Amino acid sequence: MAKVRFLPVDKEVQVRGEENVLLLALRNRIPIATSCGGSGSCGTCRVFVKCGQPRGEVEQAMAEDRDFKDDERLACQIAPEDGMVIDVAQDDL
Repeated sequence: MAKVRFLPVDKEVQVRGEENVLLLALRNRIPIATSCGGSGSCGTCRVFVKCGQPRGEVEQAMAEDRDFKDDERLACQIAPEDGMVIDVAQDDL
């Protein structure tokens, strides 16, 4: 089963089913802000991905509109991968 590590809390969690990184974090009581329910329209669930797949179409449009850094992503749009490291630190935003 795939495992994802969240920073700065340094907590490794197991992925269940088809959940995205936002749902994975919330299920494991790792706080990530969200106001659109995970549709990718609000941009509040921003995290930093240390490794992972490239942005999808919805996420790329948001990143270009809001000038995201290269590793800045939307948690609701990321499919967790084994070994992925997610930094939820908000002071870097």
